[in-house]
Amino acid sequence: MKSYDADVIVAGRGLVGVAAALGLAQQGLRVLNIAPAVPASAEVETTPWDRRVYALSAATLELLQRLRVRPLLQPNRVAPVRAMEISGDQGGRLTLSAYEAGLEQLASIVEARHLQQVLDSGCQMFPGLHSVVGRPSVCQDDGSRVRLTTEEGMTYQARLVIAADGANSPLRTSLGMTAKTHDYAQRGVVTHFVTQRPHQGTAFQWFLPQGILALLPMPEPDLVSMVYSLAEDEAQTLMAADPGELSAQVTRLSQNRLGTLQATDAPLAFPLRYLSSDRLIAPRVAFVGDAAHLMHPLAGQGLNAGLGDVAALLAIVSSAQTLGRDIGSTQLLRAYERSRAESLCLMLKTTDTLQRLFAQPAAPWKRLRNWGMNAVNRLPVVKKTLVAYASGS
Repeated sequence: MKSYDADVIVAGRGLVGVAAALGLAQQGLRVLNIAPAVPASAEVETTPWDRRVYALSAATLELLQRLRVRPLLQPNRVAPVRAMEISGDQGGRLTLSAYEAGLEQLASIVEARHLQQVLDSGCQMFPGLHSVVGRPSVCQDDGSRVRLTTEEGMTYQARLVIAADGANSPLRTSLGMTAKTHDYAQRGVVTHFVTQRPHQGTAFQWFLPQGILALLPMPEPDLVSMVYSLAEDEAQTLMAADPGELSAQVTRLSQNRLGTLQATDAPLAFPLRYLSSDRLIAPRVAFVGDAAHLMHPLAGQGLNAGLGDVAALLAIVSSAQTLGRDIGSTQLLRAYERSRAESLCLMLKTTDTLQRLFAQPAAPWKRLRNWGMNAVNRLPVVKKTLVAYASGS
């Protein structure tokens, strides 16, 4: 076995892992970012617009600014969300406006591919950040250090390990950590549509009997990104539809709000499930992103939650360094866990409860949820709170 000493090891090279590695390197720490090689069979996104997009909150944009990569986001690849229109399945309606709340925007829509490129570019500016290929499998606490061993037989040592190794986190499993989890038996289907009418910076969402449909504004005025959460068998049927059938079906489901829609690409689908790790920490290990939590995409907060983990951890590590304290100490890790507990609990419970509420087919449930939506729409103070939540402000 070979060894490599670093201050911090970040396991995982997705958006959350790279953001953590970049932020720690900017603090002058020696960082090792380790992740498996991308399989040769993995589908490479070659469409003009990446079919996976994220709604970045104000807090996430602030983190990108602190990481010095926000200026690298190309203006013509970012779409501001200035309003939301949410429709129930029995007359319910809720509108949220950045203007009415005194904000510039509610969120920014950014492609996953572009955001990954921006973060990767930021990492190249720091010689203290090294990337290696490997499959992290075991973490062992040695008191003042932690040893991470890969399936390939390599061993690396650091003061702290950041586990950003995904929902099926091998590190979470190797440490014997438990998590609450359940499968929604749904798929999220994503693709883009050209619209007959301009979206005007508005995000649309319909709670339908068969699932939750969202159309998000893209940088082009007549282009929207669809995120449609529906049962697995219905998702398979939708995926098999030809472009004309897909376009006609989504035009109908969106109640012709943007006129006739025309699909630009074949759809992609991914499974939806809930996961909440019982702990965010282990000895000298902090869990972030999907390794710690998964939530339904109906509120578009999954990535924001993961980057919120990163922001909290960076602040605590920075403070520890200033005070000359051990960045992997139990005290520091507990501070990180406490700082995220309330926010994560709220997001996880809210998204899970809403998904379950709108999945109930019985008439009384339909009346209740649509009545609640209309009631909230008439309460400016509550709407302002929702805008603050949706925007991360």
